[in-house]
Amino acid sequence: MGKIPTIENLFFNILIYSHLLFPVIFLSKFPKLKVERTFIIICCYGFLFFLVLALDNWGYIPRTKLYYGLYTVVEYLFFLSIIFSNIKSRKFKIIAFFLSIGFFIFQAIYYFNKRKTLDTIPIGIETILIIIFSFYFFYEQLKESVTPIYDQFFFWIAIGISCLCTFFRPQHQEYPSCFF
Repeated sequence: MGKIPTIENLFFNILIYSHLLFPVIFLSKFPKLKVERTFIIICCYGFLFFLVLALDNWGYIPRTKLYYGLYTVVEYLFFLSIIFSNIKSRKFKIIAFFLSIGFFIFQAIYYFNKRKTLDTIPIGIETILIIIFSFYFFYEQLKESVTPIYDQFFFWIAIGISCLCTFFRPQHQEYPSCFF
């Protein structure tokens, strides 16, 4: 029974340090890479969320309603920017922009009206919006692509974002975005 907290700490440390994977690869291969906007956004996401989760783990960030609300908004902005940089339809981008504004307004209203620390309803709305945007990307690629969709780099990024939003959402107030 004494090993459960140790295993839980191992998984949490894997979660924290896995955010450094893309930035380390990016920095080690930078001179040889054709720099794409998507990869730079993913690296920024990795650095930022590594710092946030590490500082949170070490006790430097208080787990307040503001922390959870900002975490959700910043995560949404990163995912949205990754998807936006790969969608071609201007009409869909405008629709997604207005849906995002609606999400931010809802997040602000929810923040000021609820007393909970973990914002599960905005996280659910974030998840639904990101999955809709990802599915539209898949639709657009299937409609326009001459090569198989699975040969494209961003297809796998969109699959990863969709899986993260669908399966690895908060279940416990102590862990803001993990699989526990």
